[in-house]
Amino acid sequence: MVAGALLLQWALLTSRYHVSGHAAGHLAGASAPFMAAVVLFIMFWATPRARRHADVLGAGGVWFATTVLVMFGNLRVVDDLVAAGYSRTPTGSVPDVADHSLANSSVWYAMVAALLLIAVIRRRRHIGNRATTGAVVATVLIPPWIIPGAGVIVVAIVRVVCRGRERRIGQISGAAQVGTDHVARSTMRSPRQVSSAGNQPDDVAARVRCEPAAQSRSPGPTLR
Repeated sequence: MVAGALLLQWALLTSRYHVSGHAAGHLAGASAPFMAAVVLFIMFWATPRARRHADVLGAGGVWFATTVLVMFGNLRVVDDLVAAGYSRTPTGSVPDVADHSLANSSVWYAMVAALLLIAVIRRRRHIGNRATTGAVVATVLIPPWIIPGAGVIVVAIVRVVCRGRERRIGQISGAAQVGTDHVARSTMRSPRQVSSAGNQPDDVAARVRCEPAAQSRSPGPTLR
C-alpha cells in the first residue's frame, strides 16, 4: 500500500511538475491524500472491528475527501504560479498571482474532519482516553497546512501497537489454556477448576488491554 501510494504520487505530481520555491511547498501539500490513504489503510488493518462500523468508515471517508480538496487547492496554486512564470520563485518574492482560497480553507476542513474521525473512533471504543487526548492535541497543535489531521496518524500508531500487544496476549492465553487442559487431564479436574486456582488468561488480557472495556450495547450502526 505504501509503495503504491508513493508510485501514484510520483506519477501524478512529482513527474509532472518541476518546480521549486513557493510552488514546491504547495506541491508538497498536494500529497495529502496519498498520506491519508496510507494512514487509513494502516488504521483499519490494525482495527479489524472498525471495518464493520459504518460511522467509522464514513468519518474516514470524509477525512480522505477533505485531503483530496487540499490536493486540488494546492495544485491550483501550482498551476497558477507556473502559468504566471513563477514556478521557481521563493515565497517572499511571489506576487499575488495565484488563487489560494481553496488551498487555505481546505486544510481547516481536513482538521475538523480528522477531529470527527478521532471522536467516532473513541466513541466506538477502539482507543482510550489518553490516546484520544494525544490525537486531539496533535491535530490542533501541528499546523494543518503541514499535516492536515496529524491526530489520525497518532491513532494509527496506537492501534498498530495495540494489535501487536493483543497478538502477544493471544499467544500467552493460548499457551496458558493448553497448560490448564494438561493439568486438568492429569488431576482429573475440570479446566474451570484449574484455571480458577491461578491467574486466568482473561485477567492478564484485561490488565494490558489497549481499548476501554466493552459495553453491553454497541453504539451506532454496524455493517454485517
